[in-house]
Amino acid sequence: MTSEDPVAADRPFVDGAAASADELRAEVEHEQVVDSEQVAHVAALREEVGGTVAELRARADVPSRARAWVAATGEHARARGIDAMRRVPRAGWAAAAVAAFVLIRLVRRRRAIAAD
Repeated sequence: MTSEDPVAADRPFVDGAAASADELRAEVEHEQVVDSEQVAHVAALREEVGGTVAELRARADVPSRARAWVAATGEHARARGIDAMRRVPRAGWAAAAVAAFVLIRLVRRRRAIAAD
């Protein structure tokens, strides 16, 4: 700002020669609309980035993810084991027990014969 120029360079001088008062008001209203659109856009971006950050935080939390995986896998294995036991009839379990008993007796007999 100089002594000859009473208006700063960054401030417009309105004398009505370049634009009328109505044109200037329309320009100000347009800038306000653009500003509100930009504010809405920035708010949408913030929400999107916030969701992304929360997702990345959850992915980076390895201990809790590992605990959840172990719990889910253990529950699945328990369910499969119980289902497998329910599918085998009691006669099957009895036959398996008898077969194991006979096998153990045969192994002990051979060891006893081999030791003599």
